Amino acid sequence: PSHWRHGVCKSGGGGGNGNGGGNGGNGGNAPTATRAEFNNAVTSNRYPAPSDAQYYGFLNAIPKGGITSKTELAMALAQFIHESGGLQHKRELTCLRPDNYNCPRDYKERCDVGGQHYFGRGYIQLSWCYNYRQIGQDLGRGDELLYNADLVAQNEQIAWDTAFAFWKRHVHPNGEVQQGRFGASTRMINGGLECRGQNYDKSKEISGRNS
Repeated sequence: PSHWRHGVCKSGGGGGNGNGGGNGGNGGNAPTATRAEFNNAVTSNRYPAPSDAQYYGFLNAIPKGGITSKTELAMALAQFIHESGGLQHKRELTCLRPDNYNCPRDYKERCDVGGQHYFGRGYIQLSWCYNYRQIGQDLGRGDELLYNADLVAQNEQIAWDTAFAFWKRHVHPNGEVQQGRFGASTRMINGGLECRGQNYDKSKEISGRNS
């Protein structure tokens, strides 16, 4: 099936330890996607059509992902669509429930800044203080996201920029990703939970690929 019809695995982007494979890749040669391809990637998975702001935010952020092929771009978008529930949710839904008092504590680390909570935000569901700090620095924003984590959800462009910057640092350098292996991209984002754990079969089914 077309890459532009893929959905994907569950949230946890930023589940890495902050020591990813680096920031390689050349944004100057980045591929692109038409509005029709972008829309189809979302709506073919039974989500509402994305807005103009979402499409242009996506286009503007592509060079930040180090992506060099249309296949890899399709894989990235598929992951972003799944992580955010069809581009509808830029904050981790579990942590928005009023009865879930433990959610902020689930993401506690030494680098936390008082008053900030580092649950999943943006189209990759960026999580953990070390990822907010590192990805913000990769984007030339210093520690801004560490001290104002909700910018990742509030600002449409930052939601996309952080997704692609996370991809560039943690996913793009993987050799299997470069070979177009969809399951490898899921492993780099979410570790064993989806691709070798309880949801492995579902992950393969959604991606339409073997890994």
